[in-house]
Amino acid sequence: AKERMMGAILEQPYPPPFTLTKTWEYYTLKNLVAIDSFTTIQEAILWGQENGNSGFNHRQRADEELIRHKIEATIEAFPELNYLQLLSQATESILSKPDTILRILQMPLSNILFWHLRPIFATKAFPARRTLEIGSGLGEMARLLSAIRKPEQITLVDLPVSLFFADVFLSVHFRNQVDYFSGDLHSRAKFVLVPITRLEEVSSLHYDLAFNCGGFQEMTREAIEYCCAYIVKTCDRFYSLNGRDTSLPLGGFRLEKEVLNPPMVIEDCSVDKETIWVRE
Repeated sequence: AKERMMGAILEQPYPPPFTLTKTWEYYTLKNLVAIDSFTTIQEAILWGQENGNSGFNHRQRADEELIRHKIEATIEAFPELNYLQLLSQATESILSKPDTILRILQMPLSNILFWHLRPIFATKAFPARRTLEIGSGLGEMARLLSAIRKPEQITLVDLPVSLFFADVFLSVHFRNQVDYFSGDLHSRAKFVLVPITRLEEVSSLHYDLAFNCGGFQEMTREAIEYCCAYIVKTCDRFYSLNGRDTSLPLGGFRLEKEVLNPPMVIEDCSVDKETIWVRE
C-alpha cells in the first residue's frame, strides 16, 4: 500500500484543478510522515481513526448519550427500516479503535457509524449496482455500503495519501477484492481505488449512484467544479452531505431532496446540507 501510494504521488502531483488547500497541504505532509513509520495494519487503521490525525476522520470517544441520540434520530428519519437486521449486518469493524465503540444489545456502535449510515439509508430507493464515492477517506462507508446494499463494484476516489488508508482498511476486510487503479477500466474487483488526479482516465465508466460526504468543503472551488462535471458525465444520481456554501447546480439533474441541518450529523457543524440529485 505504501508503494502504491508513493507511486501515485510521484507519478501525478497536484496540478490545477487539484491544487491542495492549505489545510490539506498540512494533512498530506502529516500523513506521509506517519505512514512512513507504520509497521502493522493495526497501526495504520488506529492512526487513521484518531480524530485530528488524518484530516478525514471525526471519530469521538464512545459517548453513550450521543450514540443513543443518533439511534433515535435514525429511527425518526427512517422509521420504515428494520434496524436490528441492518445493524446486525453493518456494525463497527472489529479493528476499529476500542475507545470509540459502545456495545448496545451486543452490537458494536460508534458516533461515526451513523454518519456513514445516513447516506446509505437516504439513498435506499435507488439502484446501487455500481457506485462512486468521492472523498472516501478510510473506506468505512464503502465497507458498510457493501454489507447493506451489496453493490457489484464501488469506486473510491481520493488523494493518494488518503487512499493508502482505504487500501489497508478494505484489503484486510475484503481480501483480494481491492484494486488500486493502474489503467484497467475492466477491473472485476469489488473496490477500485482511483487517485483523484486520474479521475479523467475513468470518465467512460457509468455509476448508478455517487456520494460526496464532507468532502466538498475541503476542496478548492475549482476542484468542486471538476468533480461535479465528472458526476454529470458519469452518474445517474448524486448524494451530497456538505456545507451549504459548497453546493453547485448539476446540469441535466433535478434536485430530488434537500435537508438543512440533517439529524445524525450533530457533532460536525460545518456539514449542514443534504441534497440528492437525479438525472432528468
